[in-house]
Amino acid sequence: MFVQKNKVAITGTTSGIGQSIVKKLSHCDITELNRPEFNLIDDAVLDSIDLGGYDVLINNAGADYHRQDFLQHQYQHWKDTVKINFTVPMYLTQKFMQQNTKGIVINITTNLIGKGKSTVFYRASKSALSYFTKEINSENNIRVVDIQPAKTKTNFIANAGQIPDYTNNTLDPEHVADAVIYAISAPHITQICLKK
Repeated sequence: MFVQKNKVAITGTTSGIGQSIVKKLSHCDITELNRPEFNLIDDAVLDSIDLGGYDVLINNAGADYHRQDFLQHQYQHWKDTVKINFTVPMYLTQKFMQQNTKGIVINITTNLIGKGKSTVFYRASKSALSYFTKEINSENNIRVVDIQPAKTKTNFIANAGQIPDYTNNTLDPEHVADAVIYAISAPHITQICLKK
């Protein structure tokens, strides 16, 4: 499907969902906001990002650093989890709206709130991003879309230090990428929830 947008900024494209989105949008002018050039934990790097003139911002990066039980989880680790999952996409959404008068922001959240082996910090930050996405839609002419995938076959669980337990009911990254493409092309969509 051809999407009539030509300048896209996207976080979290080194593998999984983000990589699949980049492939689907290969006809576009894409800026991939990833390490090492863009360390999104670093405030100075965030401040340096210019989103003026972009048609689409896709906040896809997600993290659940050093998974542990709530009482054992170190602040430095869960602070970074909350920053990547909530603070960074909220800040980039604000910056996109400040620098553009039209366009689309897509926030990848989750429909697994209260489920799975993720930490409470991951679930709470993704839930907060979903709520923020709903609230911000009335701000101006920029459409903000909440895409909520079920469990998806990516490196995410392994990167969090656990063994994946994927089943036949797990989404492929391409399913989520297809939802992103649909959201960009469908002018009245503000939320998509993907079942596994």
